[in-house]
Amino acid sequence: MRLDFFPKFIDSAMTHKTACGAFNSILMIACALALCISEIYAYAKPALHEQLVSVSDLRGALDQLSISFNFTVSVPCVLLHLDVFDMMGSGNRPDQKTLYKVRVDQNGNPIPQTQIAEDCGPCYGAESSQRKCCQTCEDVVAAYQEKGWGIGNLSSWAQCRAEGVMFDGKERCQAYGNLHVNAIEGGFHLAPGINVFSRFGHVHDFSPLVDTLNLTHEIEHISFGAPIDKSPLDNTRVVQKKPGQIHYRYNLKAVPTVKEVNGKVHRFFRFTVNYAEIPVTARGRYGPGIFFVYSFAPVAITSTYDRPNITVLLARLISIFGGSFMLARLIDSFTYRLNTIEGKDRINKFE
Repeated sequence: MRLDFFPKFIDSAMTHKTACGAFNSILMIACALALCISEIYAYAKPALHEQLVSVSDLRGALDQLSISFNFTVSVPCVLLHLDVFDMMGSGNRPDQKTLYKVRVDQNGNPIPQTQIAEDCGPCYGAESSQRKCCQTCEDVVAAYQEKGWGIGNLSSWAQCRAEGVMFDGKERCQAYGNLHVNAIEGGFHLAPGINVFSRFGHVHDFSPLVDTLNLTHEIEHISFGAPIDKSPLDNTRVVQKKPGQIHYRYNLKAVPTVKEVNGKVHRFFRFTVNYAEIPVTARGRYGPGIFFVYSFAPVAITSTYDRPNITVLLARLISIFGGSFMLARLIDSFTYRLNTIEGKDRINKFE
């Protein structure tokens, strides 16, 4: 009864604390604390409101964007290349400063890099005024590509033998980095071999792998725009059970998304995926490789957190305590009067 916040004034000098008043006080405190905790939680973790808007209403929503990726393919790095293209028909090689390739074994462990010999290595007939020496296996491949020649048997080159490049599927390549592209329909692909350019375009020469080609691959991460925590293709693994020429195709439909967090605006793209495996045939239009073709939706998503001002939170907390006190006061007053009336009725009956 000492917890009774609603003492009854019997006269100007005496108050009467009751068990019912103590119960109402405890109940008031519990309810007020529960409501306050709920308000504080709602303030700390505000609700996320999303709405669809036209892309034209978002300034800069479809400017140039960056594609972040991290893949591992069962092809030696020296015979794995990346091409970028768009719907305008323009294709270009990615900026080598933002693209990295690491040789790894079947367990994903990096293969130690062989120290480059100090003497001038041969380019096997592909020397030029700009490239007089080929120190590594990749240098020889690049020299042949510059000449527009087929690469033939890489295992016969001393540089490739010295580096221990394996073409039997025991060596893989981890490719990661960023691609800076125009935000229009297009794509990019990881393809085996090297590009050989001609007046008809370019073709992929993967003759060293023609009998052992296996495009088993892992997609650790891929995102458009600012990196996001999780995307639909993260940690995807595709296993090719036997050697062969397969066209792996990922059709991505991207939706521009603008998210405001703590006053900072983050722009990224959510996307859905349609996946297909297409066997390559002599008359087919597809070549072997891992292809990502993306397009953009005409609408965008805006996401904002509905967090009220701190003064609004304080006003709500004060209102909760004040309202709880007044309501409990009314209930206690009503129950006290009801009990006193019943007590008087009982006394009158005995009299």
